[in-house]
Amino acid sequence: MKELEVYIQKVLSELSVTKKERQELYDEMYDHLYSLYMENLSNGMNEEGAVSAAVSDFGESKFIGKELGKSISPDEKYVKIALGLYSVWMIYLLFIYNRPMNGWSRVVETIEYIGIGHYINLVPFQSIYAYVSGFTNYNLSTWMMNIVGNIVVFIPFGSLLPLLSKKYMKTKKLIMTCTLSLLVVEGLQLATMRGIFDIDDIILNMTGILIGFAMWGMIKRYTPLKQVKE
Repeated sequence: MKELEVYIQKVLSELSVTKKERQELYDEMYDHLYSLYMENLSNGMNEEGAVSAAVSDFGESKFIGKELGKSISPDEKYVKIALGLYSVWMIYLLFIYNRPMNGWSRVVETIEYIGIGHYINLVPFQSIYAYVSGFTNYNLSTWMMNIVGNIVVFIPFGSLLPLLSKKYMKTKKLIMTCTLSLLVVEGLQLATMRGIFDIDDIILNMTGILIGFAMWGMIKRYTPLKQVKE
């Protein structure tokens, strides 16, 4: 019925959920509202009155939408705080930790001697292959930091961004935004001489982000509707 459909759409407009979850919630709400509508008809109400009573019993659309949103996803405020704190920690890790503040002059001398190309790698998988094929040439901590570390530390971004905004629930949008951000980070590392510009770092970082995104998707898939039903 048109009136019930309009009401449900107003409720769902308050939620940050995937298309599939939106459809599942829509079907559940419609079934419940239609049951109320039929019950009201059986109690002697006319069609218009039965619809109005069903909607009234269910609750005001904006309030219901917000309450559903709280039950489905964490408060946006806490997500922003978590993302902000993690971003600060990442800035420290990438630009400050274990980076000598007096290293600029030595880097400049190196660039003058062997060229800037030493600090740039634009060949995909070159660095990764070097670490993997030459595993025995590196100590475990170096290998873990450059391969596993570059993946693991970015996993939280893949899980937090979809919670922050529903636009990041789309894989394409997430990849585009994160790739651009990683390009900026790599460029800043090179410009400030706090690291090199390595395309493989971006590949590994994006792998971590996509793992986090997949983890969010799995958790989201099995928890939201159960929470709403309860």
